Amino acid sequence: MHVRSLAARWPGVQSRRSNRYAGRLFGFLVASLAALVLVVAGATAAPAFAGAPGSRPAPPSPAAAASSAAAASSAAAASSAKWHSQRVPAGLDELRLKSVSCAKDGKHCATSGTFCSIGGCGGLLTSAVLTTTNGGASWKKRSLPAHIGSIGAISCGSTTFCVAPAVKGPLGANAKESLLVTRNGGSSWKVATAPGGNLVQDVSCPAAATCFGTVASGAIDKTTDGGKKWKSTTTSASGLTAISCASATHCVALANAGSAFVYTTNGSRWHLVTPSGSPELGSISCSSRSACDAAGHNSSGTTFIVLATANGGKSWKTKTLPSALDVVDGIACASAKRCIVTGEVEVSSESSNKAIFATTDGGSKWTAQSLPSGTDNLNGAWCSAKAHCLAVGSYIKSSHGTITDEGPYILAG
Repeated sequence: MHVRSLAARWPGVQSRRSNRYAGRLFGFLVASLAALVLVVAGATAAPAFAGAPGSRPAPPSPAAAASSAAAASSAAAASSAKWHSQRVPAGLDELRLKSVSCAKDGKHCATSGTFCSIGGCGGLLTSAVLTTTNGGASWKKRSLPAHIGSIGAISCGSTTFCVAPAVKGPLGANAKESLLVTRNGGSSWKVATAPGGNLVQDVSCPAAATCFGTVASGAIDKTTDGGKKWKSTTTSASGLTAISCASATHCVALANAGSAFVYTTNGSRWHLVTPSGSPELGSISCSSRSACDAAGHNSSGTTFIVLATANGGKSWKTKTLPSALDVVDGIACASAKRCIVTGEVEVSSESSNKAIFATTDGGSKWTAQSLPSGTDNLNGAWCSAKAHCLAVGSYIKSSHGTITDEGPYILAG
């Protein structure tokens, strides 16, 4: 149920978002020179998006009326859901949270990200990991080993066991692609060298000592002893990115740069499946051994879609996301029927409203959620089996063309 940022691996999203941010930056410069006051798009509240009204139906039969009532109740529950901001520790300016994951209890969670100024960043990015033991009512910044940075993904297999791909510096010939591991809930972390020295793209830990990581070359790294030892298995695919594991034996990963899947039903042998239509997918969430959902867009980039499987990855069906979405960042599912997607709804070429859409019927209908005012980039999300969800990201505030504040935020819904 853990997801990483779709934009981090999807050029189409990056292009749209980069063009929009370039427009904003140009607007900021114009504002400075002309002394005009502009309204920053990210500082406005995301509106609710009502579905188009339908025609008045004929009086339904009792069975149809019951079914309609159930659907209406489900839609009402989705539309009434509201998100609220959680307090993060002070002193984390310029931290961009990218990923979040919780143990099965939904209370022990971890979120990770990197520090980066609006002017740009590069090299070994200073990173941070925050943890909570009360579902996010309070978060604590954890101490990390020296010279560890560039943390993107994170996944927790239990209340004490979490893994995050990272780089151990300093930069140069001695820099190593690594895996950051905690077995005591974040109080201390150990560094393990990734098998073959390969960069782990994403990670999913479905059990207390078991974790799987994807490698772009097509390998799957696995540990069954809490991260002490890792073994690499080569698949028949390449371009592995996001991965989600519902158990220690059942996982699905995006392959061939998001146009295919590799899945396992025994935790060791991986099978390649190429769905029709050549989709470009960037995020995946498995809520059970049989049910997984992957978000992305069609081959032409004109429609955002979700591909769903009900048999552990053997076959997939395509469902369309709301046309209002201009960017999809990720997907997180609590069950085969209940999922959320995070993204953006374009307002103009220079601004957008951040959005979370939810479904309670397996993707036939999606409803916009109510988000706190000022919600900005949504980079990662997670949902529990009880449909408690977290979303993480970063915000930017500005005045008269000058950035006045920038930092992380966490939403709960």
